[in-house]
Amino acid sequence: MTVSEHADTIGLAAAASRAGGAVSPEALGDFLRGAAAAPDGPDPDAWIDLVAPEADAALRARLRRAREAARPGPA
Repeated sequence: MTVSEHADTIGLAAAASRAGGAVSPEALGDFLRGAAAAPDGPDPDAWIDLVAPEADAALRARLRRAREAARPGPA
């Protein structure tokens, strides 16, 4: 994880906390990597409710982008 990615994760964790979540930056980073590696289910955004239950549209978009950035590249 680069310094920039770590700073982004810290900011996302703070925003998630303001949106009713309780997750450390480290745990959020782990969660994003896990969510990125998992296949999409019927509701591909259901995971957002686990980390930021009161997330507004802007935070949801930030979390989606973070998840996409955490997707593993081709092997």
